[in-house]
Amino acid sequence: MYFDLGGLIATLIISVVAGFIASYAMGEQKNTLLTNLLLGFFGSWIATFIAAVLGIHFWGFVANIIIATLGAILLIWAWRAFIQSNAKSGRRF
Repeated sequence: MYFDLGGLIATLIISVVAGFIASYAMGEQKNTLLTNLLLGFFGSWIATFIAAVLGIHFWGFVANIIIATLGAILLIWAWRAFIQSNAKSGRRF
């Protein structure tokens, strides 16, 4: 089994940078490094899936950061919408 440490490190760097940019763009400057990492990582999955469905192809480090950032912004937006809908209905989760 082959393990690519360089790919793992690149994924972590892209995730942290994308999470930080998305947090800053959405006004969430209080996020921790772990939160930014998770936002970027899962945002990357979401945006990559959407791009594949739409037939959009991207290559390179910068393109991956852009896609991951857009996904993280979408993730923050969806989370805020979920929280607001629960607050309006009076439900707690």
